[in-house]
Amino acid sequence: MKHFRALCILIAVLSVITTQAHTQSLTDTLRLDDILIEATRVPEPRKNQPVQVQLIDSLQISLSGPASLANILENHTGLFIRNYGPSGASTISQRGMLAHQTQIYWKGFNLNHPMLGLFDLNTFPAGMLSGIEINSAGSSVHGSGNMGGSIQLSTDEGFSGAAVSQSAGSYGRYSSSARAGAASDKWELNVQAMLDQSENDFHYGDRTRFPVEDRRRSNNQVETQSLLVNGLKTFSNSEFSSGLWYGHTDRGVPGPMQSLTQQATQEDEFARWYGNYQVQMGGVQTGIKSFLNRQELNFIDPQNGINSISTNMTGLLEVPGRYVISDDIQINGLITTSQSSINSTAYNDVDQSRSHFSAQLNPLIRPINRLRLYPSARIDQYSDFGTAISYALGANYALIPENLHWRFYAGTDFNAPTFNDLFWPESGNPDLKPEEGWKAETGFYSSMHYSGIVQQTDAQVFINRLKNGIQWLALGSNYRPQNIREIQSQGFEIQSNTTLLHDLFRLKVSQLVSGTWATYGKPRFPGDQATGNQLVHTPRWQYRLTFSLFSGPVNSMVAYRRVGERFTDENNISTIDAYSAVDFSISYNLEILGIRSGIRWNINNLLDSSYEVIPFYPIPGRNHLVTLKFNI
Repeated sequence: MKHFRALCILIAVLSVITTQAHTQSLTDTLRLDDILIEATRVPEPRKNQPVQVQLIDSLQISLSGPASLANILENHTGLFIRNYGPSGASTISQRGMLAHQTQIYWKGFNLNHPMLGLFDLNTFPAGMLSGIEINSAGSSVHGSGNMGGSIQLSTDEGFSGAAVSQSAGSYGRYSSSARAGAASDKWELNVQAMLDQSENDFHYGDRTRFPVEDRRRSNNQVETQSLLVNGLKTFSNSEFSSGLWYGHTDRGVPGPMQSLTQQATQEDEFARWYGNYQVQMGGVQTGIKSFLNRQELNFIDPQNGINSISTNMTGLLEVPGRYVISDDIQINGLITTSQSSINSTAYNDVDQSRSHFSAQLNPLIRPINRLRLYPSARIDQYSDFGTAISYALGANYALIPENLHWRFYAGTDFNAPTFNDLFWPESGNPDLKPEEGWKAETGFYSSMHYSGIVQQTDAQVFINRLKNGIQWLALGSNYRPQNIREIQSQGFEIQSNTTLLHDLFRLKVSQLVSGTWATYGKPRFPGDQATGNQLVHTPRWQYRLTFSLFSGPVNSMVAYRRVGERFTDENNISTIDAYSAVDFSISYNLEILGIRSGIRWNINNLLDSSYEVIPFYPIPGRNHLVTLKFNI
């Protein structure tokens, strides 16, 4: 209760501060509905899509500062982030599905690591983000691994001028960034660089000792470097864009409280290049997209004799096509071929590879004026396990044009086995089949405009089913992956955004509540006691509340999240407590002699809550970050 009162007082103080600031232009107040979303690979506004789409815009990202991608998603989405601490891994659970069943994309290219099948959010330099799109479309749209859905990341491009920023904060945190860009009617060029480092040596209560002992986290340091170069050239009826992105992260891996690894380290390094040529010929748009990725993942733990060094090489070529027959019929298609290979000490330095081919069709059909249908079908051919076919049908009906839309989506999914599942020495199972499943959801999206008030509501119920799920089980003294897991997940999500427009300020209040019941559907082995139980580390209830105030040179945000208790064992006997956390930011911007400058203050875990997301992996208490920035 005292935390709630403190939060109310803070919001009231911010309201007084910001409403006294100068006026500003609000012409870009609500453009989210006008943005073309390709959740189904069909460019349509959010309100017309057949699936739920959550958007995080550049204003929300900028108020978060150079926070981690995990922290941004925690505050603004219904995703559950399995956070192992600042230098540990942070992975995604979407709608009760596991981390390898939600895919991360940049420029439309998959970033999940093929050895593990998942993506570590802490390896992404969030300071370069300009937008995030979370959608629940499945395999017939995006391919393997989208049982939970997908996340599309946009990096900050289209910038003209020069900008630098410097941040300093708690636990030895320093972050420096610079960017420069130039553009004309026919071309643009952007360069961004970022360096972020932190000791993360925060105090925590070691509850493995009695009495609980105050300790300082060690071997928890992180250093991230990133450089991104993008270019675009337009012609009379075509355009070519290309970019090169280099990133390097070094971090300590301290391990859980009860088994600290004081010397363990992990190094992540990547170089990614993309090229995209698009041409418009009458009603046909086509082109060619290519992507090359070289990624090293090295984990060294002298204490336990581990020296895992791996290099992943991936090349991908796509040929998209779009033919607009009329206002009522649009044909969208895609042909993709890719090749991945991994050399790893974990595989005894034997190269393992996978080739992949896919073809898909995603048309848009409007049989009547208010109804949009999104059928889709896709075939995937893999060199290591064969063929997978997926299909789906989506629908969107405008009950009240521009104000209220009903949507529906149902489709099949599959998930290819990871390289570790197939090739791990003496344990990998080359006979594994892909995970299979299906999903369905239905809901409403409404947008109401009153006098100075805009109300957007997004609500849906969903059901996901997984069979042939891959799980590593003990067989004697060894572990081996098998197709034995079945998961049943169902629930609901309700999101509300209320925006108050005034001549002096803009106030946005966002709320999100979700309920997820994800259980083991059938016994995996004789005597399995977990059948019907909630999945480990999967909360049933989550709630988000965000206040954002924009008024002249002053912007501020308060983000509150509540995550319900989670079970820590499959028999649902042991639990980890529910937790609440509040993050706060405020910024002041001004312009002098043509130079725009600003200062931002971020406070994470404002109420200094003591909690763990994953048992025995402590989360920092209250911590600060101050940022100075200059734009020319």
